[in-house]
Amino acid sequence: MKQLKGSEKQVAWAEDLRKDFLEKAEEYKSLLNKKNSEKTQGEKNHESSLQTQLGLQERGVSFEEKRENDNKLREKLGLVVGKEERKALPKEQRRAENKKLREAKKENEIEKVNQKIEQALNQDSAKAWIESRPR
Repeated sequence: MKQLKGSEKQVAWAEDLRKDFLEKAEEYKSLLNKKNSEKTQGEKNHESSLQTQLGLQERGVSFEEKRENDNKLREKLGLVVGKEERKALPKEQRRAENKKLREAKKENEIEKVNQKIEQALNQDSAKAWIESRPR
């Protein structure tokens, strides 16, 4: 972790912000690794809140764009892409493909969190932490 630069007061504040960010990132990753069926509603809400606080929530992405992104990921994974084609799959195969898609999306999300953590560890400006804090 890089030493922060700035006034004594800025550095102290930024260190608190960085510590809080890193704790939230780890908490978010642990929630991602928990099966949805095992999460309480409170944990699901907290996960969504952490996603927003960490700057990971995609804003302004339409349902169609999300579906298109899912289909690109399905294609990359070698899964059946079309909605009608997926419906035609045997139930067990459809479930297995949906599970692979969920796992890949989770891995992508964890990778995004890890990138944010890496950026946080390499940020040396106290002022940048203060200016980018959640308000």
